[in-house]
Amino acid sequence: MAIRSQNFNNFGPSNKTASGKERDYHTARYGPGILSLEISPAGNVVEPGNGYRYHVYLSPTTITVLGKPTEIDYLVVAGGGGAGGQYSPGPSPGSGGGGAGGMLNGSIELLSGSYPISVGGGGSGGSTTGGTGGPSRLGNIIVSGGGGGGIGYWSTSSGLGPPLFWAQGRNGGSGGGGGSAPPPARPSYPTPSFFGGIGNTPPTTPPQGNNGGNGGATAGGGGGAGGSGGSGPAGIGRTDIRFAAPLIAPAIPAPLQPTWTTAVGDLGTYASGGRGSFSITPEGYLSGGGGAGGGNPGHAYTGGGGSGYGLRPSPHSNISGGSGGSGIVVFRYLIE
Repeated sequence: MAIRSQNFNNFGPSNKTASGKERDYHTARYGPGILSLEISPAGNVVEPGNGYRYHVYLSPTTITVLGKPTEIDYLVVAGGGGAGGQYSPGPSPGSGGGGAGGMLNGSIELLSGSYPISVGGGGSGGSTTGGTGGPSRLGNIIVSGGGGGGIGYWSTSSGLGPPLFWAQGRNGGSGGGGGSAPPPARPSYPTPSFFGGIGNTPPTTPPQGNNGGNGGATAGGGGGAGGSGGSGPAGIGRTDIRFAAPLIAPAIPAPLQPTWTTAVGDLGTYASGGRGSFSITPEGYLSGGGGAGGGNPGHAYTGGGGSGYGLRPSPHSNISGGSGGSGIVVFRYLIE
């Protein structure tokens, strides 16, 4: 998206509110005529009555912009990572949660021209390591998909060997959580085998996401745009009230609107990590704080990471974790 400065990552979140307050600069600089701005294709357009027009994109396209230079607020969220699964039979180790898709939000000046838009799909839940989500972009603003979560690893005779590249969470916009391996499998491998993935990969300023949680006896949660994953719990998402659910929900396909509205909420929360699931140890008890999970997916159009798999009774094998949620691209500008 063309702006006066070529470094998009220098733009932080706007200090202007969803109510339209503190917009004197915008009105004085550009004056009347914002309604003459033409954007094609327009995407799903919503005018919720707060003085703004919202353009919501759920699939890739290239837009053509004609009109005066216009200040816009933007939200770009990539696809969330898929959670890891459980490959080998045995007591049920929990798998790492998928990292949230990268998220960048702020305000820039939109000029006439043509700009690509892409919307990342969610990464697939794996029976081994979860898949990485797809990137999203708005012109030159590009965010990375969330990293996949690591597998739940048990059997030392499964043919996998040391799980250096299977149980680690993948890097991405936010990193995937590391997988778990209950004793005695876990002590036979170095702890880094279960590290969470690194978030904010490649680096942006401000950061697009956070690290996934480390696994071990408990699977790590995927990182979120608002915080890192932990030993079980997922990283929290980032909020932006300018893109709260009630403002843009009409642009979301009707079958998904109710659950999407609940997931995003009145504060506009996007890019939450997927939780890491419990491990079941040989002694038969559940460890960790992630909760037993059936591999729930991240919600579509939020960039959420998929949740890890960890259910009893055991044994289980070749069980996939939850897939990541697709991303979203939105921008808005004043029409009053």
